[in-house]
Amino acid sequence: MLTIFYITVFTFKSRLHLFKILCILCLATLYFSSFVYYTHSLLDWLPIVQKISLLLNIVLVVGLEYGAKGEDFGHVLTKTGE
Repeated sequence: MLTIFYITVFTFKSRLHLFKILCILCLATLYFSSFVYYTHSLLDWLPIVQKISLLLNIVLVVGLEYGAKGEDFGHVLTKTGE
């Protein structure tokens, strides 16, 4: 969850609008699956929500790996030697 949260923070600082929506979906499904697990409500839905959450997380990370360029995060990265 922490990793997806930081990916979301850096994605929101970029110009990748489709990935911003995907980050919101990833966090929402992660939080919903945690809610279902810890409150023991809607336990019939838990395996489905966990599979959807895992699939969205994989799509996000692989999509950022192959779909994003360095220029998209250029203003976020700090320059060394300054």
